[in-house]
Amino acid sequence: MKKILFVDDSKTFSAMMTSALSMGGYSVCACGTFAEVSPLAKSFKPDLIILDMVLPDGTGLGALKVLKADEATKAIPVVLLTAREDPAEIGQVLSLGGLAHLLKYKTTPKFLLEKTREWLK
Repeated sequence: MKKILFVDDSKTFSAMMTSALSMGGYSVCACGTFAEVSPLAKSFKPDLIILDMVLPDGTGLGALKVLKADEATKAIPVVLLTAREDPAEIGQVLSLGGLAHLLKYKTTPKFLLEKTREWLK
């Protein structure tokens, strides 16, 4: 079973998305802070990380930098979720090694599940 680490500080959004991913056949671990990302990525060993751009104690870009700089986590694909349609931000995500950049307001549980299946083929 493929594993996904889902990182978002919105409990409602996180519950909705992780439920869809779980029902889609994935093992999902969820957290809501920057501080939890790297340790959970190392212990849970996910096949994919879906990461919110804005966290209460840091940024998704900061977490992406930490993940990509660490030998233990640099190969894990990371998708960032954001509320802003900012071309510069999208460029940063991709230049730092992010797999994709999704807009939260356009991301439904069904859409996320479909994209996840594509990413984890």
